[in-house]
Amino acid sequence: MLFGGFIVSAPLAYSSPVVRLVFQAVVGLYVVYAALKSYSQKEKLIIYYLILAIYTTFQLYINSFRLFPADLNPFIAILIAISFKKYEKVTYKILKLIVVINLFAMLYESYFGYYLFVIQREIVYEPGRMQGLFAYSKEASYFLVSTLILFRINRENKILLYVLLMSSLLTGSRTSILPVVLIVVLDSLMDLLKMDRIKIIIQRYSAVTLVTIISIVSVLIYFNADNEYIYYRILNSFNFESSSQISRLNFWNMYINGISSFSMSELWIGNGTYLNHVYGNGAENTFLMLFSQVGVIGLMLILAPLIYYWFKNRTNYVAVTNFIIIVFAMQVGRYGIGWSDGILLWIYVFSLHNKGKPMLPIHESTFERARVESNS
Repeated sequence: MLFGGFIVSAPLAYSSPVVRLVFQAVVGLYVVYAALKSYSQKEKLIIYYLILAIYTTFQLYINSFRLFPADLNPFIAILIAISFKKYEKVTYKILKLIVVINLFAMLYESYFGYYLFVIQREIVYEPGRMQGLFAYSKEASYFLVSTLILFRINRENKILLYVLLMSSLLTGSRTSILPVVLIVVLDSLMDLLKMDRIKIIIQRYSAVTLVTIISIVSVLIYFNADNEYIYYRILNSFNFESSSQISRLNFWNMYINGISSFSMSELWIGNGTYLNHVYGNGAENTFLMLFSQVGVIGLMLILAPLIYYWFKNRTNYVAVTNFIIIVFAMQVGRYGIGWSDGILLWIYVFSLHNKGKPMLPIHESTFERARVESNS
């Protein structure tokens, strides 16, 4: 129900909007029930939960007076993630299935040249920008970033990471392509550096090597003449003189200037989507977007658990690199504020609440098994 109503909402919104609304209503009722149950059991997260719920209710009240209401999805995503934390194992298993199905949906779109689900009429098929089970390619990209950090904290096998790699390439979005490619390469190198024998490397990484070759060939085929502009977009990712980077920097500057003109009350509680209306575009930055819409208080409510759990896990390689990925995605886009990416992001964050342990038991990694075998 959680995935049907929120995580993968495009198919339902396309085929049966009424069913989607029913799912969302049921999830909303469960959030209230889970809050009451957590309060009765005096769970540690209940204080944060209550503060967030009160501020969300306050923002809903303020929105009734605003000409341009604030987007409260980021807060609601956190409330949902906390409420469903006891279903983390089931959620994770379903997530793996969705990732595979989404890849096949993207491959289908790429081959036949049209999107499976068109929710907004203005969205037209764009070569190199597949969206799969989502409403648009950027939403799919943000979903893949959240999935990446969940897979890593649970030490998921490399095959699924390559599924993420191929899916990120198909979105054509640098927000997912850059971190997924970098992390897949970095994690593989970290494993290889801890291997003891070349023989074990060949034995344990033969399948991964095959997948790597297939991936490289697929990338070369994928970036053909039709998708060539995606290739140049990736190359221009760190060229701050490119048109896309200049446009992003301009929006940052405009939002900073707009926020600096806010009154004291607007700085604390935000001014809704007023700046979005004035500039005709979002901030292209999660921090600036939250600051402008829900103020310093709202921004701190979002940042507080991120900073807290980063500090608690600051010596953990996976947790630290995941934190870097999250900050990067929030810095260059509107990440963590939608249903799919937001809920999965906070499921990950609050999975660290359990003494830094992942949602599922960590399986022995390849290099750990290899070391045992080499010493025996």
